[in-house]
Amino acid sequence: MILGKIRAKLLILGDIAVLYLSLFLTLLFRYGLSNIWEQWDKHFYPFTLIFLIWLVVFYLFDLYDPRAFKNRLELSGLWSLSVLISFLASIATFYVFISFFTITPKTNLIIFALSFGILGFIWRATLLSVFKSTKWVTKFLILGDSQNLRDLVNMIEKNPAIGYQKEYWIKEAPSDTQVLEIINMAKENKIEMVAIHPSLMKNISVTSLSYNLLSYGITIRDFTDFYEEIFRKMPLEDLEESWFVREIKMSQKIILQK
Repeated sequence: MILGKIRAKLLILGDIAVLYLSLFLTLLFRYGLSNIWEQWDKHFYPFTLIFLIWLVVFYLFDLYDPRAFKNRLELSGLWSLSVLISFLASIATFYVFISFFTITPKTNLIIFALSFGILGFIWRATLLSVFKSTKWVTKFLILGDSQNLRDLVNMIEKNPAIGYQKEYWIKEAPSDTQVLEIINMAKENKIEMVAIHPSLMKNISVTSLSYNLLSYGITIRDFTDFYEEIFRKMPLEDLEESWFVREIKMSQKIILQK
C-alpha cells in the first residue's frame, strides 16, 4: 500500500516535471535561447492551466494506476491515446476561451505535444523497469484457494509493476508442523505480507500462524481486501456472512452518529 502511494506520487510529480520540460524545449526550439525567457513568461500561465487538463485526462485513463504498466506495447497504446485526447482538449480550450488567453499557440502546441509524448513515454517506460525490480515489490504469501484467488494471482504474475510478488501459495490449512516451517520460510525469504482467504480465517492453525507472523512485523490481510485493492471490486463469491453483518453494523453506527 505504501509503495503504491509512493509510485502514484512519483508518477504525478514526474509528469509535471516533464510537462514543463517539454514546454521549455518547445520554446527553445521555436524562439532560440535569446528570446526564451520572454516567451516563457507569455506561455507559463496559459500552459499551466492546460497542464491541469492533461493531468486530469491521464487520471481518467488510469495512468496513475500501476495496473496501467503491463508492458511497453500496451503502455504505448494507452499513452498515445491519452496524449492525443489531451492535445485535442487543449486546442478546444484555447479557442473556446480565446478572450481569456493572450496567445493562440497553434505550432507551439503541436511541437509541445510531440515533445511531451516522446519524453513522457520514455519517463514511464523507465519507471516500468524500475517498478518491476525487487526493491519496489512487496513479497507476499497467500493462504487458501478459490477462482477469485487464482484470478488475483494470475493478475499479479502478469503485471509485476502492480507492486506485489507471490513467493508461496499454500492452498490448504497448514498442520502444526507446517506452521513452524512457514514461519521460518517467511523470515528467511523476507515475506512482508500474508493474504488469507476467508474460508481459513477461523482455522486454529492459521490463527496461530497469523499471531506468530505478526510478531515478526509481517502484515496479515484478508484476501477480500487484497482483491479489492487490485481489482477495485469485491470478490462477492468469497465473502462470508460475517462480512455483511460487519458492514451493516458499521453503516448503522455511522447513521446513529449523524
